[in-house]
Amino acid sequence: DDAIMLDCVECMKENIINQDICLYLFCEFNENKQEINYAPNYDEFAKIQSFVNGLDLVCQLTNIGGCWFGWRGCFRAGVLNKYNLRFAHGIAHEDCDFGPILFLLCEQITIIKQIKYIYRIRNGSITQTIDINAPIPKNLPTYLEQLRGKYKTYYEMKMAMRAYSYLIIDLNIYKFLQQANIQYSEQLQQYYLIELYKNYNNQYISGYNLPKHIRTQIEHYLTTL
Repeated sequence: DDAIMLDCVECMKENIINQDICLYLFCEFNENKQEINYAPNYDEFAKIQSFVNGLDLVCQLTNIGGCWFGWRGCFRAGVLNKYNLRFAHGIAHEDCDFGPILFLLCEQITIIKQIKYIYRIRNGSITQTIDINAPIPKNLPTYLEQLRGKYKTYYEMKMAMRAYSYLIIDLNIYKFLQQANIQYSEQLQQYYLIELYKNYNNQYISGYNLPKHIRTQIEHYLTTL
């Protein structure tokens, strides 16, 4: 789907030395319009001028959820062991909890203010909204197959999975913040509690059969709001 610049890997190898994370900027290629957007509005890292560590970087973002980290750089594997951090299974947008936790664990971060990645936008991809009347495909990803028969359209099915995924994302980050001994933890916890509340009350989540232990955890945490 996507593409990297020819010098991307070499650039990462050179700049990851003595760093925990090295990330780069990206542009978008819209397949339908055949246009390139060189400055996506949601790429807030392009606007960051200076920061002390991962916490300082996260706190400067307008949208904390904007520090997702799937394909936009490299990091030292040893950082993951501080929290046994791994991608969550069975959800979409799994880099959206991985990223914020990864950044909060890091001290040394380098942002390469150059475009090294081309992100392709196309209809029907995992993250793009599709026609609200599109039929449900015969073959579905494993994590969507469990929702077959519960929703009338593919759009509703994807919106339910998105709401559920963000519930798990918010829950994972909130639990991390409860355990982490970091400055501003209370403010960040409040942010993710509010996000948890919003997603728990999403119109599409009502038909989703949430596992009992997940529902119990969420309702317990929301009592603190």
